[in-house]
Amino acid sequence: MARTILIAVDSSESSYNAVRWVATFLLRTGDRIVILHVQPQPDLVQGVVAKDLPLDPEAIESIRTHISKLSRVTLQKCQDICQSFKFAAETKAEIGDPRTVICEEAAHLNADLLVMGSRGLGTLTRQLLGSVSSYCVHNAPVPVLVVRPVGAK
Repeated sequence: MARTILIAVDSSESSYNAVRWVATFLLRTGDRIVILHVQPQPDLVQGVVAKDLPLDPEAIESIRTHISKLSRVTLQKCQDICQSFKFAAETKAEIGDPRTVICEEAAHLNADLLVMGSRGLGTLTRQLLGSVSSYCVHNAPVPVLVVRPVGAK
């Protein structure tokens, strides 16, 4: 029976490792693989830059252009990995809060599994910034597999 596997990626090596992990250990003939990269909204980026210092429209457009380019590069690298393992994957770029968009996309696709890499954030950084994978583990409507970095204990 064919499955739909959603792989959520960012531009980290951990994400690329998750794509390789799926290809090596999980992929079966007939599976539908969808690779999702979520671009943060410029207003979300702006909030991280400085809450009390609004950016002008040109700066926001520059950020939007940079984020869009990063998304294309990230998805192309994932496609290259897929081709090296001789399988095809759909790619999708969305804009918004990665945590909620990933969970919504998993529901929309009626995915059988959500796979994502763990960036290996330390306890303090995870507490301050939050962890997308942790959020998804607790809120996604489908099972979540978090692929730890190679060599992680």
